[in-house]
Order: sequence, then C-alpha cells, then structure tokens
Amino acid sequence: MGRQVRWRAIGAVALAVAAAALGSRCAADIQSPTPVQSRPDEVAPGPPASISLSAVSGVGSSAGTAFVSVVVLDRAGKRVPHVDVALDTSTGTITPAFVTTDDVGGGQATLSANRDAVVTARTGEVAATTRVTANAPPPPTTPTPQPPPPSSTPAPRITLVISPATAQPGASVVLAANSVDTSFAPTQFSWTFGDGASESTTTRTTTHIYTSNNNYLAGVTATDAAGRSATATQGVSIFPLTPTLQVAVSCAPEVVFVVGNDVTCTATVRQNGTDITQYVHSYRFTFMNGTGTTATVANVVTTQGPTARYGFHTSGDKTVTVLATGDDLQFGRGSATFTMQ
Repeated sequence: MGRQVRWRAIGAVALAVAAAALGSRCAADIQSPTPVQSRPDEVAPGPPASISLSAVSGVGSSAGTAFVSVVVLDRAGKRVPHVDVALDTSTGTITPAFVTTDDVGGGQATLSANRDAVVTARTGEVAATTRVTANAPPPPTTPTPQPPPPSSTPAPRITLVISPATAQPGASVVLAANSVDTSFAPTQFSWTFGDGASESTTTRTTTHIYTSNNNYLAGVTATDAAGRSATATQGVSIFPLTPTLQVAVSCAPEVVFVVGNDVTCTATVRQNGTDITQYVHSYRFTFMNGTGTTATVANVVTTQGPTARYGFHTSGDKTVTVLATGDDLQFGRGSATFTMQ
C-alpha cells in the first residue's frame, strides 16, 4: 500500500511539471513568436554601380511638372536600398534635391520647369542623366469678370500619396488622398490609375495592382457633401526587380590580347529567345582589372550602341560587364573575361 501511494505521488508531480512546461511553452509561443529569419542564400546588394532615371510629365493641372523616378543598382543588377542620391536640373527646380532610396532601391522627386530639362542623379562617383519633357502650362487667359463669391472660403486642396512609389508588376500599391484643409471633409473619391482602370470609393484610401512595366500617373478627385471638389495626381513606377533581358558579351583585341592593343567588346541582347539588341537604348560597359569580387574598375563607358572599346594598361586577367537597359524599364547584365599578355 505504501509503494502505491509513493508511485501515485510521483505520477502527480510528473504531471504537474509537464503541465507547467507546456503552459510556459504556450505562453512563449503566444508572447514571443520566433522571428522570421532570412534565408542563408540571400545575398545583400553590393555598392551602387549604376543609376536608372525615368520620368513622367504632368498634364492638365499638373502641367509644368514631371515626376522623376530614381533606381540605384549594384554590379549584379540588384536594387540598392537606403542610398543618398543628389539630384540637379539644367532648368527649373527639382525637389527634393536629395533623395534616399526606399527598401526596394527606388526614390522620387518632382521637377518644376516650363521647358525640357536635363536631370542628373549622382551618388558617390556613380552618375546618370536623362532628358525630361516638362509640358509647359497653358498660357494665361483673360478671365471673364465674375461676381464676387458669396464667401471667402478658400478652394479645398488634397494630396495623393502612393506607397510604395516603385513596385514590381503584380504587387499591390496603396493610394491615399489626404485633405490639406481641415474644413474639407470629402465623402466621395474618384480614382484613375494611369493604366486605363478607374474606380469610385467612399473611403480616402484604395489599392491597385499594376500588371505591366511602365511609369504611370495616378489621380484622385475628392468631393464633399457640399459639392466642393479637389484633385491631385502622383506618379508610380512599375518594373521588375530581377533582370528580364539576357545579355551575352564577346570581346576581341585589335590584333592580339597584348597590353597596348585596344579591346572591342560587343553585347547581344535577347528577350525570351528573340534578339532585341537594336531596341536597347542604353549600354553601360565596365572594364575591370581582375575577376570575381576582387576585380577593380579600370574604366566605364556608357553608349547607345552595343559596342565599346578600351585599351588596358596592365597585363593579367580582365573582366568586362555590360548593363543593358531596354524599353519599359527592362534590364539585363552580361560579362566576359580574358587575359592580357
């Protein structure tokens, strides 16, 4: 009888310990979820190697402005986040003059100009330029005299915020209309997304999925119960986060691969097996001493054609990489290696 009592006591203690452990584990699972770890095979972007610039010109009430999109890429074509980029323009003003790329390596600024401008983006020694067409605002017209308004209430104003401002096809973006004036309380919102789609809501936010690569100009018109309305527009850039063009690079010496002879490198660009070399509008050739991650840049040549030349001043292994940028923000990268004697 004493042995049975002891075994029962031991069993009761074991059950109590197990229940306490299970309760602690459940509490830990509820209060301290295991953070999601990044995959060990994910590689962080390298330092900035190139900048891609694009712009959408405003129309209508936004004439005289253009929305400039900045994308910073590393040598492997990956987008580089959290990079400070300085912006400058040959005419007009661009705000902000400095942007920091977001989590997907993109940023935006607004150009105000009444004629075409050349916009320059620079981070460190990496720079890029693009010509922006800023539609001039319509000439002022002589207004027809109107009786004074019954009240001095200013016209309502709103702003449109798009997040993220750069995304890949198929991703959902959030559009939010914010009232600048506290006295303006819209109850109806009419949205246009720049890709032919539109919708109406009673809430100040909505979402939209863009399926094609392009720069789009979205807009919203907000109306309150008294019939007052305000309109705002904002640009959004949609492009792939991974290369979609296949680039092959071949290099040939002027005579032989000997120091003192120029080397000519040619890029061939394909998309889904089709040669689109003639449609690519920008090639960036980077001539490097060495191979792999230890290679150092010797010279960078940006062209509108698929061929570039350079004369190496030292012997040894050499690498040439080519970044090709096509229509609709498509891009790809290729490389070739050889040895100079």
